[in-house]
This record gives sequence, structure tokens and C-alpha cells, in this order.
Amino acid sequence: MTSIPNGGDSVVSALAACGVDTVFGIPASYTIEIYDALARDGRFRSIVARNEQAAAFMADGYARRTGKPGVVVVTGGPGLGNTVTGLQTAYADSSPLVVIASDLEPAQRLEQPLGLPHEAVDQAGLAAATGAIVARADDPGSIRTSVCGTIAQSLSGRNRPGVVLISRSAMEAPASDEPDVTELPEATPSTATYKELSEAVDLLRTAVDPLVLVGAGVAGARAEDELESFLALSGFPYVTTVPGSSSANRSGNWLGVLDNPTSRKRLSSADVVLALGTSFGAATTKSWTLKISGSLIHVDIDPRSLGQHYQPRLAIEEDARSFLVSLTSLFAESAPPDPQISTEANQPLLTHRWIAPIESALPKVDATICVDVTMASGWIPGGISLGPTRKLMMPWNFMTLGWAYAAALGTQAAVPDDTVLAVMGDGGALFTIGELATAVDHQLPVVLLVFNNRSYGIIADLQDKVCDGRRFGVDLGYVDFCSIANAFGLSWHRAKTPEELETALKKSFTAREPTVIEALVEISDLGTEST
Repeated sequence: MTSIPNGGDSVVSALAACGVDTVFGIPASYTIEIYDALARDGRFRSIVARNEQAAAFMADGYARRTGKPGVVVVTGGPGLGNTVTGLQTAYADSSPLVVIASDLEPAQRLEQPLGLPHEAVDQAGLAAATGAIVARADDPGSIRTSVCGTIAQSLSGRNRPGVVLISRSAMEAPASDEPDVTELPEATPSTATYKELSEAVDLLRTAVDPLVLVGAGVAGARAEDELESFLALSGFPYVTTVPGSSSANRSGNWLGVLDNPTSRKRLSSADVVLALGTSFGAATTKSWTLKISGSLIHVDIDPRSLGQHYQPRLAIEEDARSFLVSLTSLFAESAPPDPQISTEANQPLLTHRWIAPIESALPKVDATICVDVTMASGWIPGGISLGPTRKLMMPWNFMTLGWAYAAALGTQAAVPDDTVLAVMGDGGALFTIGELATAVDHQLPVVLLVFNNRSYGIIADLQDKVCDGRRFGVDLGYVDFCSIANAFGLSWHRAKTPEELETALKKSFTAREPTVIEALVEISDLGTEST
């Protein structure tokens, strides 16, 4: 029997036209047409999660690693509701996550009768509250434009998430004669004027103590090579934000990560700061206690970030890649000053006995670390050699607990030959532990490292400091992650010392199979000064 193309086929043809080839989510009765069309089409990889929140995290990891849209297909109601944390995380960190979900009929949305399956008072409002772009398709003729339009908007300017809500009648109806979308519409990029570029060059050339601050927008614009060219030409020293840690190689005049007093003091003393692709958010600036006393040249693709927290001498709305191309060209027109290698250059990595094994075991290239909200995250950005071929991804601005493992699975799906490591605490790991089944089903060789201190360690440490040692709700019972891994059919290792951890990591990276490593630690092991 030949199937008549329906709204599900329209969704799939739109995704194909937009260059999408991987879809995350969970099949449901209200999205059965989409999943049936995906199966019949044969061009897509469908990764089925165990929870819609985790599916959104997977798509977020995929999007951050590739720069392409990470697409999730779930049912409306509880399915869409479970993606909200993922949408908020993607909005906070500028990731093009796109959720496609079923919707109630227009009359149902207006009347709001009780007792409907997946009833929701305001799905569009729920999605919009996350910061996502929201589109609705209530007839089959608007499905393709809604899907492709939302994807295009998610990639335009500052990347952001999007949600497409498709009513059941539109999903079930025969596909319309709406023409196929053959390519994404391109937004007109903002570009720096010659006057702005000349002023930036003049400020930088006359600076006595310049500094470049490299933010996540450099990696977001895929501008790592352009940054390296400019830094080599200018000889300027540079620091990175934590989310921008993978944007620049740690060589030449690298002065560290902006997550410690030394780097922040160095930035505050510079007479000219060139800030590339950073919003100067609370996490980066320690709740805006960071001082910038010199002239600030702030370059960002989002005009809302310019001047929002720090007043720039020169504000330029442009993506980092195109700005660096223009700046380097103009800078090179006359001989640049002789690069003065700072005596502070080539700053050593922070040393920590439980983080050093990761630095030693992780391959130097083609590797990605997804780090959760965990005590270890305070050491990893400054304790691991990072750069364009050894990437770090974190839910930096939204600080989402439980994000890392699912995001790592999405990352592995995006770059199957890379080594991918997820680092979590025991509290965060339990948020998405069911996705071990997803790793096995799809043979995604992510290594999950759980630092098990039997607590919500960050909050426990904070309670110890500000509540006179009184703790509440943070001391957790011991969970045997190795037994859990075994139950799911994964390989596992238990490490009681840093030396055992290094051995376990090396074995796991070599094996190239889904693996769990449980490191037994105390709160004091990750909360103390480096050793």
C-alpha cells in the first residue's frame, strides 16, 4: 500500500532542504507522521533518547560542536515541557537548538476544554518564555516555511533556539503543493565601518599595554584561524573566557583563563582591551566585579550586549570572523609594531591531582570535553590544554545541572571519530543516567567520568562556608555507578586514586566504546587549593 504524503513528509522534506541529517527525540502518537516519514526517507539518523530533556541536551551538544541546527522532535504537552530546560540553556549560551512538537487545534487552544490529551494552556507562551523563536503551522501549507524559517532565524545573528508547533490536523492532512524550500535565506550581516575599523586599529597601535579578551563568540563564528592570524600579526597578549577556552591555542602570548584573580587583574590593568564575542555575563565577570579601566573595544554580533554591562570606547556589532578578517587586513597595511612577548606569556596550567589525569590521558587533537555543573568544573578550564582541536563545552550561563552526558552523546553523534569525555558529579549524573541506554543502542563511545563525592558538592561546600557548617539536603547516599553501568551493558572502571583514574581514562579512550568511570572522591578533594 502506497502512503499518501502528509504533514510529516512536509516536515522531513523541510529538514532535508535545510541540510539537517540528524534528529533527536522520542516517537509519540502525536508525532507518528514525522517519525514514519523519517523512516521512509532513509537519509536521516534518528537518535532516540530516554527523556525529552536529555534529547534537547543532545541536540544542544550537536549544535555547539557543529554550528548546525540541533533538531528535536517530540510530542506536545509533556514532551515539549521536558525540553524547556534545554531551550533555556541553548538561549543562554547562544546555541541553535530547534524543537518540533505537536500542538492542539486552534479551536482547542481558544476554548481550553479540560481533559484533552496533552492539554496545555499556552504552549507557544511556554516556548517563548525560554527566549526561543516560536512558529505555528495550523495547516499543511505552512509547515515547510515554518520549519525552514525557524531554522534560518536560529542561525541568524546571535544563534538562539526555536520551536515549531504543528497542529494535529496539519500533521495528518495530505501534504500541500507548497514548493520545496531549496536553501536557507541568508540574513544580511552587520559589518564594521571603515571608520570603526580605523579607530580600532589606532587604539590598538598606540596602546602601551593592550590585551585581547577571547569569548565564546569566536568559536561560535568558527573564527579560530582568523584569530590566530591576527594574534600572530599583532603579537598581542590574550586571555580567554571560560566558554571561549576552545577559541584560541594556549601558546604565544596566552595569559590564562578569565576565571582567577591573576587573569582578572591582568585584564583590569590593560590600557586597551579588545573583547571579541563575549556578553560579559555574571559568570564570566564574577557578578560584574571585574574591573576594566582601559579603553574597551567591544565586538559582538548581538547589539544588546554592547554597553549592557561595561561601557565601551568603541562598540562594533559584527560577528568575530568577519571583524577579524577586516581588522587583520587593515592592521597589515603598514608594518605592525614589533611583537613584544610578555614575560607573563605561556602561563602554566593549574595543577590539581584529580584533573591532571584528564590532561595526560585525553588525546591532544580531535577531542571534546563536556563538563557539567560540578566541583571539578572549577579546575578544568585552567587545568586542561584547550584549543580548536581540544574543545571544552559547558552550560556556562544557565548553569544547567545534568547537561554534560546527554550533550556529549549529541557531540559524539556529530563527530563520530572524536574522543568525547563527559565530566559530572554524582548528583548531576543521576539527572540523565537513563541515557546510558541511548549510548548503547547507538554505540556512541562517550566516556562518562563521575566524580562521586556522595553529595551536591558545590552547595554542600557553600553551606559549610556560609551556614556555619549546617547542611541540609546535600548529603546523598552512595550510588554505585559501576553497577549501574554494568546493568546497562557498558564497560566500567572504578578509580580510588588519581593514578588509577589516569589508567582508566587511557584504557577507555583506546577501547572506543560506551564507558563509565567512577572516581571516588571527597568534597575536600575538589574544593581545596591545587596540589
